[in-house]
Amino acid sequence: MRSIQARVERATRNPEAGVIAPWVAIAFGIIVLFGVGLTIDGSSKIQAQSKAQTSAQEAARAAGQQVGPDAVLGHSAGLTPDKAASAARAYLGQAGVAGAVSVSGSTVTVTTRVPWKPRFLSGVAGARDMTSTQVIDTRRVKDGVPR
Repeated sequence: MRSIQARVERATRNPEAGVIAPWVAIAFGIIVLFGVGLTIDGSSKIQAQSKAQTSAQEAARAAGQQVGPDAVLGHSAGLTPDKAASAARAYLGQAGVAGAVSVSGSTVTVTTRVPWKPRFLSGVAGARDMTSTQVIDTRRVKDGVPR
């Protein structure tokens, strides 16, 4: 009996004991939500950038495979510009990625755009496109020297 009475007396002596607890809980909750939003939005941004880069690389690869039959014999690659551009555009179309393709001589340039919009932190980071540009050269190289 005495121990209960002692506890009641101690609790009534300091009426502000435990008052900070709700503010700590609220602040901690806000920090946790911000961290979750940052993690989710950050990972989706990285994923969009990765998709843009991978799509550009693979479209350039598809374009680079459109070489003439002389490449098999070890001669100049003889890239066919129309076929190369069509192959790159076809790959981008199948991947569902917007992009531009240009072929100049033996060089293929592919630029891709993947839209990204943050889900949680839209007030901090606005929507934008993730872009990537890949350039390949189909010239034959022997002993480190283009031929």
